[in-house]
Amino acid sequence: MKKFAIIGIMVIFALCSFTSCEEGLFVSKVGPADAENALKLVPKDVMAVFYLDIHRMLAIEFINNLMKEKESDEESDELTGLEEFKEKTGIDPEKDINFIVAAIIGETEMGNEEGVAIINLTYDKDLLLSMIKEEIAKEKEEEHEKQAEVEEEEEEEEEEEEEEEHQLIEEKYNGYTIYTVKEECEEEEHGEERKEHGEKYEGGESFAFLDKSNIAAGNKSALKSVIDVITKKNESVLKNENLSSLLNKIDKKAIFWGAALIPDKAIKEAISARPELVILEAINAASISLDYKNANIIADINIMSSDPTKNQELADNLNGYKDMAALIQIQDLNMAEILDRIEITSFPDHVNIYTSFPEDLPQTIIEKLKMEKTKEEKKEF
Repeated sequence: MKKFAIIGIMVIFALCSFTSCEEGLFVSKVGPADAENALKLVPKDVMAVFYLDIHRMLAIEFINNLMKEKESDEESDELTGLEEFKEKTGIDPEKDINFIVAAIIGETEMGNEEGVAIINLTYDKDLLLSMIKEEIAKEKEEEHEKQAEVEEEEEEEEEEEEEEEHQLIEEKYNGYTIYTVKEECEEEEHGEERKEHGEKYEGGESFAFLDKSNIAAGNKSALKSVIDVITKKNESVLKNENLSSLLNKIDKKAIFWGAALIPDKAIKEAISARPELVILEAINAASISLDYKNANIIADINIMSSDPTKNQELADNLNGYKDMAALIQIQDLNMAEILDRIEITSFPDHVNIYTSFPEDLPQTIIEKLKMEKTKEEKKEF
């Protein structure tokens, strides 16, 4: 079974949809999504946290145009899948999903980070649970068919194994039910700390219905951390001194924002692999916000470091890359004019990257790139 196959259904639709608010843990029955309240459920010991306001995201014309383009594509089956999703779950993503807050938990092995996403939406638990079970059964059937093609003589035996390996497991935890899509995979996919599971690690992604308006999805341990915060057995990220200081400087009214602590180990590994990245050695954190105001898309990125000299070096290098990119010609796009909108500035404790551009610019660039690709394909033909 593909990782995140079932849980991903909810997150994928959340990333391209919006909703009106319902009474729940994060937001009141009326009014917009409340980022501050959302943070109250994020566990204290996280290394990164992100927030996306789906409702405001769809107010951007560029995003709406992309969605309409997909829906009008006769060769695409995405619309059919969307209609099927609505029918089976009773959730209309364009009306019923509001926002996502997500976090990466602790410092774990590279590639094996644990995390959790909390989705605020209006939903029918029974319908959604039924749909998830149906998807599990469908994937199970597809796996059986593939196995039959490879080892037809062992079909019956493999089917019995799959029935045992892939199923929806329920676990009670502090008054909540955690559902886990059980899957079996190789030990190396889950790191050294899970050797106790033997040659195979049996696990999978988990989810829990927190209340009428919120669903959490991710690693089981991360879900338990969220539940511990709800039940007052653990503190929230607001008590994380390092991360909360970053969060306090972010515009949490923005459509998307995030903050991350960057472990020294990760920086050293990056420099070891690519020595030219030595200018990053003083970096310890970063934050980002994306917003939409007065028909402009605004991006504000801060790279945190306590070394003023390294900050100046980093800013100089980034400005150098920007100058080189300005020389690239794509159709009749003036790249220099576009890149001039990006301001890179050094400060004693951080490097700031800021840009503001008209909302129709991304669409223009995409169209020009498509024209360039078509032109090159014709040349090759």
